[in-house]
Amino acid sequence: MRKIILFGTLVMLLQACYSFKGITIPENISSYNVPYIEITTGDAPPSINTDLQEKLIQKINRESRLTFATSGADVTFNTTIRAYSVRSIGVNSENSVDANQLEISVQVEYVDALDEENNWKQSFSQQRQFPTGTDLLSVQDQLVDEIFDDLVEDIFNKAFTIW
Repeated sequence: MRKIILFGTLVMLLQACYSFKGITIPENISSYNVPYIEITTGDAPPSINTDLQEKLIQKINRESRLTFATSGADVTFNTTIRAYSVRSIGVNSENSVDANQLEISVQVEYVDALDEENNWKQSFSQQRQFPTGTDLLSVQDQLVDEIFDDLVEDIFNKAFTIW
């Protein structure tokens, strides 16, 4: 009986800041903000920043208990799209290019208004390949969407998980 009570008490204590998804958000943090995402590269499509902002907001809304706040948020994700590039990769036996690669890099500054020791700044980068001879515009939306899914996952994990 003691073991059951001890186990129940332990579970209740852990639930205060830990979920079994691996998400760790201190009890005192209840709100977040993802302000306007800046683009510092001239090669990116013009609406790419709002697409990334929406994906990050949706992810946090869907997978955490935090509420979105336009001002006075407990944590803020200041994000900049730093690179959007396409390059040829891989050479086959005929010395021609096998594939192209789209790469997007972002820099995120995580600001914890309640405890600045939790602040961090990190760059994240993801890429997708597409066949040579394929027009980028015909696959761009799908590639960007997939890259953003991975970037948002990386950002979320850095901010809210402890492994």
